[in-house]
Amino acid sequence: MADAAYDKQRAATTKYVAEHKVPELFAHLMQLVVHHRPENPRAFMAEEVAKLQTGGEPTRLLTDDELSMMFELIDVTKQKTISLAQCRNAYANLSHDGAQLEDSQLPPRVLETGRVTQDEFSAIIGSQLRTANVWAGAKK
Repeated sequence: MADAAYDKQRAATTKYVAEHKVPELFAHLMQLVVHHRPENPRAFMAEEVAKLQTGGEPTRLLTDDELSMMFELIDVTKQKTISLAQCRNAYANLSHDGAQLEDSQLPPRVLETGRVTQDEFSAIIGSQLRTANVWAGAKK
């Protein structure tokens, strides 16, 4: 009987944590702390959560310069564009959970040509790395 109660509580807890995307939030906050190394990590994380609650602009994991450098490393032939497959791979590698880039997240031009410019890459990858996306679709 105790096992059934335990299993029920465990299932309810697992569902709650998943619905509210708690692991994703903590993973992203940890990424921000490790990357930015703030003087006061607790205050930094509290400020980041406050931004989420108020709709403020979240702290970026990577700067525009870092995204540009990443694009240049992928664009080894210096064509000023990369393939959609390369962009999808970067997106999956940089997401905290290996998320796949959906066609609905892409500009129509990218879908038509299969090529991604540096500005498009920065917008696509940058959107994946913003804290606000961690809670997209989570219950409040």
